Amino acid sequence: MTNINQLSKWNRDISRAIAALGSNGFFPALVEAINGQVNIDYPQVWLYHRDLPPRVLYHEIPKNALPGQVDEYLEGPYREDPFYQTSMQQPRSKLYRLSRVTLGKLQDTDYYQGYYSDTGTVDEAVYLAKLHGGNVINLSMMRLPQNGPFSDSEYEILYLLAEPVSELLKSHSEHDDFAVTHLI
Repeated sequence: MTNINQLSKWNRDISRAIAALGSNGFFPALVEAINGQVNIDYPQVWLYHRDLPPRVLYHEIPKNALPGQVDEYLEGPYREDPFYQTSMQQPRSKLYRLSRVTLGKLQDTDYYQGYYSDTGTVDEAVYLAKLHGGNVINLSMMRLPQNGPFSDSEYEILYLLAEPVSELLKSHSEHDDFAVTHLI
């Protein structure tokens, strides 16, 4: 964070997310806090299970993009998703960037050719939070062409936010309502 105004905004916004822990307002408040620091498009929160298909917990995807972004993904491409694979292989970090996870070779993959190229996005970064039992919450932040890929300075900001964001995702999952609804 580069200045006192940006830091002040983060503190106000993340405080709203903290106050919303355990409620339906948590994911929107958390996304708003992140978006106040770095512009993100199509934010999505996924719950990844080891033996079940992913479950979308929250998204801000326009209705016309839902079939390509969510429905088609759940039909099988999620298995080839580099973020899904990273999530299921004991992730070491709390933030991942698509270009780094794929070593810059995304366009050479079946995942890209069969699914990702049709999403209309040009970059993606995710926050991961490891939960008990091997489950993972993935907060996906995509970028549309008009905003371009994440710059190095934007990625640095996202990296600075990774620890509190991941811990809040984990804390939210430990509330009784979340566990009963999503983990049982």
